[in-house]
Amino acid sequence: MPRYYAHILSLYEKHKAYSYVVDFARLALQFINTKTKDADLLQTEIQGRLFSGATAISRFELAHSTLITMKDRALQHSSLRILIQRMCENLHNAELVQLSFPGLQGAVDDILAQKCHDTMDVITGVPFHQILYSWRIKRNDYRGAAVVLMDRIQKLRQLGEGDQFTSEDILDTVITRQYLMLINVLSCVEQKQAWITAEEVPQAAAGKGTVVSGKRRVVTLADIRKEYQDELDRIAAIQNNQFGFTAEDEMEIL
Repeated sequence: MPRYYAHILSLYEKHKAYSYVVDFARLALQFINTKTKDADLLQTEIQGRLFSGATAISRFELAHSTLITMKDRALQHSSLRILIQRMCENLHNAELVQLSFPGLQGAVDDILAQKCHDTMDVITGVPFHQILYSWRIKRNDYRGAAVVLMDRIQKLRQLGEGDQFTSEDILDTVITRQYLMLINVLSCVEQKQAWITAEEVPQAAAGKGTVVSGKRRVVTLADIRKEYQDELDRIAAIQNNQFGFTAEDEMEIL
């Protein structure tokens, strides 16, 4: 029976009728005799096809439940990357954060963290920073969430997008909002633990789409509050036309 249902789902796969692929893959799994010699191989094959079918029609809960039952670790981790990428690209961010991923939460965090590291343009495209921030907040990893916000602040500065106003208040910009979130999230941990390590990306890499590893530094909650105040002062100075020109600037103006 499993081979029979597997044959039928193959026919539906050729026509990309994935809802039927899902139905017959689930039937095939029900009839697999775990005592037979090739049971594990057949189960792995059908699980992979069930996962692919479920993912193709955005049945992500089914894809998730199939994924966590996979015994083949290589297939499981490759499927995990596909599921995360597909859900993020299709803006199923809230649903992704709610999924439990038992035994795989560390792997999910690592995949999202690598996506954030590789993403230089934090304005357009998939909002990996926001997704990882929400993922860590959901799991009470406040310091980890703070690291995500700090990385986004640095990349916003590199893009020159940090001064965009988000309301009529001139001090309410994309970056100042990130700083407020950063202060709030670090205030959720004990004072002795209110610090993070941040990676400084050299300015030479800004705007070139090149991921460069910089020096790491320890940043405390007090440091962040000072940086936030400095940012407010900088914006206020710009609005009051308090520009500081260098000799080179004056030559360019002339």
